[in-house]
Amino acid sequence: MGNLLTSFGTGVSGIQVAQVGLNTAAHNTANTDAVGYVRQQVIVADHAYITNYNENNGLSQIGLGTHVSVILQRRSDFLDAQYREENGRKSFYEVRSETVMELQDLFGELDKESFSKNIGDIWKAFQELSKTPDDITSRELLVSEANSFITKCRTLYNQINQYQINMNEKIETIVDRVNEIAESIHKINSQVVFFEASGQQANDLYDARNLLLDELSGYVPIHTEKYSDGVVTVNVEGIPLVTGDSFYTMTTAQIDEGSSLIKPVWADNGGGDVFRGELSFSPAANTDIGDLKGILVTRGSFTGDYTHIPSVPNKEDYIDEAGVFDEKAYKIAYNTYESESKWFNQMVNPATVTLLGAQLDTLVHGVVTTINDALCPNKEIEIMSADGTISKIMVLDEENAPVGCNGSIGNELFVRASYDRYDKKTVTLADGETKEVYVFKQEDFDDKYSLYTLSQIGINPDVVIDTSNLPLLENDASGFAGGYASKHLVNLLDKWDDDMLVLDPNSKTYYNFNDFYTGMIGNLGTTGMIAENYLESATTLVNSIEGQRQSYVGVSTDEELVDLMRFQHMYNACSRYITVIDEMLESIITTL
Repeated sequence: MGNLLTSFGTGVSGIQVAQVGLNTAAHNTANTDAVGYVRQQVIVADHAYITNYNENNGLSQIGLGTHVSVILQRRSDFLDAQYREENGRKSFYEVRSETVMELQDLFGELDKESFSKNIGDIWKAFQELSKTPDDITSRELLVSEANSFITKCRTLYNQINQYQINMNEKIETIVDRVNEIAESIHKINSQVVFFEASGQQANDLYDARNLLLDELSGYVPIHTEKYSDGVVTVNVEGIPLVTGDSFYTMTTAQIDEGSSLIKPVWADNGGGDVFRGELSFSPAANTDIGDLKGILVTRGSFTGDYTHIPSVPNKEDYIDEAGVFDEKAYKIAYNTYESESKWFNQMVNPATVTLLGAQLDTLVHGVVTTINDALCPNKEIEIMSADGTISKIMVLDEENAPVGCNGSIGNELFVRASYDRYDKKTVTLADGETKEVYVFKQEDFDDKYSLYTLSQIGINPDVVIDTSNLPLLENDASGFAGGYASKHLVNLLDKWDDDMLVLDPNSKTYYNFNDFYTGMIGNLGTTGMIAENYLESATTLVNSIEGQRQSYVGVSTDEELVDLMRFQHMYNACSRYITVIDEMLESIITTL
């Protein structure tokens, strides 16, 4: 009698397992197209046994049916880690590729008027002026083209700077979303612990959490750890974002005091920058992961200008009038150049936006200083201080400098907003003679207002008001008083084709103004092409890994139909089994 009653439990356990199997297969089928859903699989195991020993100590066991051991979620941690790493790399190069496309459009290299026309126009204006320096129309054309050149350059430069500032919004949006994801993962962890502790499965919560982790991997590089209680912890750049009992948030802060650019920092958890160190990146070192890193690297951390592109020292500048080469001074200058080049490769070269701004400013600086030096040539003289010390200073070369129609001297075409070109001073020459000179106020990298940079320069207002102030006449000291200084303009046109500018310290190629611009745009295009290649490779790999994941975790309707039929047969068989036991019990009871 006891054995028959026990058999009821065996049949019921089979029905219960079959019901769970039917529900699971139906759940899988219903979520076939659900994003992030992972197929669930019922694992069936033996239930308990009744163990009996016979008179010869022989062992006999009677099974008590079956039960659901676990509803397994089919997932590969290895594929998940691979997918998230490559998904972050794909996002990183998407940022770089999109940035290059937008910057190319900014320069009119895709479908608008190219910036290179402005460079050619100012050269043509000087060419016409060299033919007819007395022609008022030619002078006015030069001033007009010079103003157009500076206006166009400043507009582009300001747009590049504004583009950098606009990237702040993307950073803030990503930081906010990362914080939302961290909070959601923390909440899911708490729910998982609750359900798992009560013996329930939390597979749907796992799916929601894994979907969040996939999304998070596109924003920042993550490292995850899963624990036996179902909790997942998340680290970003070695700093905890989600732990077993809490989560941490990011915020944004100015890169430096007075900077218009922001960076992500930890709001708590010790504070500090989310990304530390230089901006250089490497696929081999996995430092090219995530939207946020991609934006920070591509944008840069400051506004670029010509001072950020180191120039190799010229040996000729270290040879004195007697032909003696100052090797020690040159070596010091070269060591400084190498140090600056290392910094450039860490902080400027990877930053596409900063680099482009620096290169544009380098081009403008070259054009502006070449023109100014032709109209207001300088020379080096030795002076003696009160204590007898001899030093060298740069002054206006009054013997060779052209003058304006009113006799004015030292009128440059391009001026610095807060700096005159010269200070008129009385000095004592090395031979003891006292002389009044125009001391050239040289550029000082530590004083941005002294630089001939796009943020400081404009057209000389004296020349704009009256073009006769342009220094185009020979001065009295030249021996050609009354004649036009055409030779200065011819020399200027010759220098226009001199190779004097470098795109970056890694390149030993020197460019003239037109070729420099072509090289600058070509360099931008190369950066975009490299980003596109990496993006294409990462996209292919992401799709491949996702295909492998889906073949492993995805729902197959054919497989689910087979499971439905299998568990339905199991249900029917157990039902018939229970019916047989019921009939046997009824027969025994009615017979007694």
